[in-house]
Amino acid sequence: MLFQSQISYDKGVPQKSFRIENDSSSLVGRFLRNGFAHDVWVVYSDTESEPAENWFFANGLLEKIEKITESGRKLSTVI
Repeated sequence: MLFQSQISYDKGVPQKSFRIENDSSSLVGRFLRNGFAHDVWVVYSDTESEPAENWFFANGLLEKIEKITESGRKLSTVI
């Protein structure tokens, strides 16, 4: 399987929360009613109980990606 997704739309605009997953990880996030990305999107690995990455959005724009290493250290990339 390449990937599987669950996204709800209203008149072509993504709504509420979504999930995109493949055999090894899942991306979970939320949209505002205007379709903008909202809050923090999280990547979960199927082998770990804690998030592997956090994607931070403000006003629909990606601001930062935070990757959590196996040792628990957080590496951030500001966009």
